Amino acid sequence: MRCSIAPARNCDRPSTLRRYLAVAKSLDEFGLIQRYFDRALTDDSVLVGIGDDGAVLTPDSDRDLVTVIDSLVEDVHFPANLSPDAVGYRSVAVNLSDIAAMGARPR
Repeated sequence: MRCSIAPARNCDRPSTLRRYLAVAKSLDEFGLIQRYFDRALTDDSVLVGIGDDGAVLTPDSDRDLVTVIDSLVEDVHFPANLSPDAVGYRSVAVNLSDIAAMGARPR
């Protein structure tokens, strides 16, 4: 049986899973980015790697592309009883804010 996060009791390697969960729970957003995603840039099309706000890519020689993604979690980033359209609005606002923080301009 393979180890997975959900059924810890049925894992072949419970001590490995417990260590993994302990590390994951101890990290905040920035710690997770640093531990799992912060790498030396080896691709010339990546101008700015993943960070708090986003990444800057160069798909063509004449333009840059800012990419962002943020997860919003119920009861963490918005109340459970918030309407779906308000959750969508908040999701767009958070990601547009990250794009603006990267200094991007629409064109």
